[in-house]
Amino acid sequence: WTLSTTNTLKSMDLHESGRLQHQLAVDLDKNINIQWQKHGYPLIGPLTYSVKEIEYIARVIDRTGGGKSTVIAISLGQHFRPFPIDVFIQRTLSIHKAVQCLLL
Repeated sequence: WTLSTTNTLKSMDLHESGRLQHQLAVDLDKNINIQWQKHGYPLIGPLTYSVKEIEYIARVIDRTGGGKSTVIAISLGQHFRPFPIDVFIQRTLSIHKAVQCLLL
């Protein structure tokens, strides 16, 4: 959707295989980098993944360079429904800490 509504973003081929590949779009002139990736555990669904492809979002954020103009949008929740609330709370707190470190 974003690529179809913003003509300055260019999709990058990351040479991955599988149904849920990482997605990357960039606009070098405006210094915009948009990426999407599947989340870490818990995974619920019929698809199988290589263990090498799965990582926690907090770790991805920790590797990301940022600053005052950095924007991060994260969608959480749906796959956590069948798990104890403690699992969701722990993951959310880890992501919160990673975002705080990124924006300092």
